[in-house]
Amino acid sequence: MTATSVTVPAAARGMICFNVGHSSAFYAGLGGVGAGVRLFALSTRQKDIAERYVTRAALGKEDRTRLEEECMVAASCTIEHTEDVQDHHIVLTKIDGVKVPEKDEEGLMPLVWQHGKLITES
Repeated sequence: MTATSVTVPAAARGMICFNVGHSSAFYAGLGGVGAGVRLFALSTRQKDIAERYVTRAALGKEDRTRLEEECMVAASCTIEHTEDVQDHHIVLTKIDGVKVPEKDEEGLMPLVWQHGKLITES
């Protein structure tokens, strides 16, 4: 899933908030309050994976392994609250655990979704 906005609320340590569109296949399978979700911060090196899942929710086994090994950060979370706002759902999650891969590669840039496309340059 590609979130249109991801934030770590300053007043709510240990929480991550993200927005997904009403028509998102990811949101349809997300589950409600109490469900678990795993969030990955991707680097520009993973653009190919991100492009495959912009419109698809089910993650393939090979891609899941690659995400776990190559992501910039992975967070295991529990959904605390969801809210419908205009054409999006706001999802507030509590962080249960964070994994930062051992590989420390210089020059990695976060992959960003902006204005309807993936941005790979700063």
